[in-house]
This record gives sequence, structure tokens and C-alpha cells, in this order.
Amino acid sequence: MTCPPRICQEVDMEKTLLAQSKITSQDMNLFSTTDDPEEVVRFIRENQPSV
Repeated sequence: MTCPPRICQEVDMEKTLLAQSKITSQDMNLFSTTDDPEEVVRFIRENQPSV
């Protein structure tokens, strides 16, 4: 069984960065990956800093 590309990307990124001590496990909460353009736009709009 293979994992969906989105999940595999997150797992590979986490394993690589954690192994290199570039991030902590809590840092993964700062990432969001998607292949859905509408989800990208929604995420950006919801997470823009106030000016």
C-alpha cells in the first residue's frame, strides 16, 4: 500500500528535517501542504497577518 502523495511529502519532509536537527517535531505544525489551488487560496486568506 502506498500513501497519498500529500501525506508522503509531509512524512518525508518531517523525517529529513528532524534527522538533520533543522526543526523540532512541533515545527511541523507550521507547515501545510496541498495540491488543491482553492485550499491554498483559502489558507492564505485565513492566515494573513493583520496590517
